[in-house]
Amino acid sequence: MTESLQIPVTQLEPNIFLTRYSDPTSIDELADSIGSLGQLEAIAVRRHPSKNNFYQIIYGHRRLAAIKKLGLEEIRAEIKDVDDSGMLQMAIVENLQRQDASDYEKGLLFRKLSEEFDLTYEEIGRLIGKSKQLVSNHIAMTKICAEDEVRADAELQFSFHKLSEAHARVLARVEDPKERRDLVKLCVREHLCARELKALIGRPREAEDSKDSVEWIAENVRHNSDNTKQMQSKHGRVCVIRTDSLNFLISKLKISPYEAGAEIGRGATKILLAREIDPHLPRNWSKVLIEKSKYAGWGKMSTTTDSRLIVHDPTINSEFLRGYLETVLGVKLRCIQNSVRLQEFRILNLGETKLAARVR
Repeated sequence: MTESLQIPVTQLEPNIFLTRYSDPTSIDELADSIGSLGQLEAIAVRRHPSKNNFYQIIYGHRRLAAIKKLGLEEIRAEIKDVDDSGMLQMAIVENLQRQDASDYEKGLLFRKLSEEFDLTYEEIGRLIGKSKQLVSNHIAMTKICAEDEVRADAELQFSFHKLSEAHARVLARVEDPKERRDLVKLCVREHLCARELKALIGRPREAEDSKDSVEWIAENVRHNSDNTKQMQSKHGRVCVIRTDSLNFLISKLKISPYEAGAEIGRGATKILLAREIDPHLPRNWSKVLIEKSKYAGWGKMSTTTDSRLIVHDPTINSEFLRGYLETVLGVKLRCIQNSVRLQEFRILNLGETKLAARVR
């Protein structure tokens, strides 16, 4: 028999066996909904086994968090008469049925069922109406990184709850644990689908021909200054990679950052020439550097009258940038300063030429 009543939030304790991950944004949205419509669904609790007038939550932790955020003192709850085993199984099945449960969260729940109840993957599949293979894939997702590592890193935890088990099957190919963690975060920052992740892992890290690796980056880095219809992805979607992630990719290439920058610079030069802009002419440098400053986000670039090229607040690897700029501008550069706030290059082969172009 189920009993329903209003319980003070101060008399509630979390499920000792299971708690769900709660994205702060989703709690805010749930609080807004409860504030507007009221609490539409009761949480489930059981009487505390050792404390009078206290209760343990079976499921409904997110609703409780939203109620507390609204400053309400009571929450509607249904009291269930269950033991520890029943409490865990009820919580797992209830959470698996919720549409907002992430694939990683489902994997943790499947693993709980396997470890706590000694259920086979096939038995778990029958319990929730899913295939044995789906259960296996979700559990494998929880082994990409150690659970304590995920809990200790807020960004990693958030990222795992945004990934699909299809991502995890690709990530399982990566042997280095640190690289797996970095790739999990990269997938979410750059909204990479599983197909793009597969291409990324298969090329920059494993391709025998390192030129293929550079071409993959060139195909997937898109900025207004070097984006044309001819360069659009054959698959329809273009993956835009931010510069902090680009540095991560550059570090995984088998060739040097300078060679990678030069290779991509050659492609950019062809595009500029097709637009009837000769980047080798100093009078055109202003336009070329402004576009890179504004659209690529590699830092604010400018040339000076004493044959220097300066990048304020740089975001890209200096050797990659040197290779790119030498190729595009048709000059030789020497890096004379490289710091978080400033990258400074000496232009070596201009002689006494004075540069009128200056990027503002």
